[in-house]
Amino acid sequence: MTMHVPPELTDLIIDHLAHDPPTLASCSLVSKAFLPRSHTHLFSKVTIGHPSRPNSGKQFLPLLPCAGPLVRSVRIEAECGFHDKDDDDERVMNDLIDELLWKTAHDKQWVAHDPALPAILASLPNLTSLDIRALRWRNPSRVCQFVPSFEHTLAAIAPQITSLRLDYVQFDSLPGLLGILATFRGLRKLALGVIMAPPCPVVLPGKMMVPLEIEELEVKMEGSARVIELLMASATGYRWSWSGHW
Repeated sequence: MTMHVPPELTDLIIDHLAHDPPTLASCSLVSKAFLPRSHTHLFSKVTIGHPSRPNSGKQFLPLLPCAGPLVRSVRIEAECGFHDKDDDDERVMNDLIDELLWKTAHDKQWVAHDPALPAILASLPNLTSLDIRALRWRNPSRVCQFVPSFEHTLAAIAPQITSLRLDYVQFDSLPGLLGILATFRGLRKLALGVIMAPPCPVVLPGKMMVPLEIEELEVKMEGSARVIELLMASATGYRWSWSGHW
């Protein structure tokens, strides 16, 4: 006798496994009926790593036709072997910054040259969250507009992003960072870790032409104090609704 389990029940069971990728992968192989729900959780949050790693953009490209519409959150880990401060308490922040700047100076920033990333980001219609760590984010105006680039693709998808987390990210300038943030018109949650950029004068109020309605701001003040100063100096261009963490 074959017992039929209602799909509502199997979906509920699979939902409880949302944070267990190995088990979700097994579920997707058990039955075709389990496949859609398992993939919904498996691909809702993806991490794109260095080209030498199994989770590189090149490895993800073949999955785009089935997985692309399911992806809602992307984390980009730009540097191979880069460690977060929380992963190694004995390493001080200055050491991490020096390491990142050295890699940037020696053209180790593969993100700017990886042809897979623009193709991936442009094929995620339901993407709403970006977590970007350890890379140099150039102003799109300084990148050749005739060549598909990471920066131009981000500028195109920026309006659909509601949550943005940046840590150990280097910009051409802090006003450039503010200009990039202004393209994220639907942004509601902003998290800033260590932000690097050359020194610059204070931005005059009203510099930002597109207001943001950020509802949650999370800040590492030791790493992004200058950014906060500029945000407040240009506060007339933002509509703040503070529930931030200081």
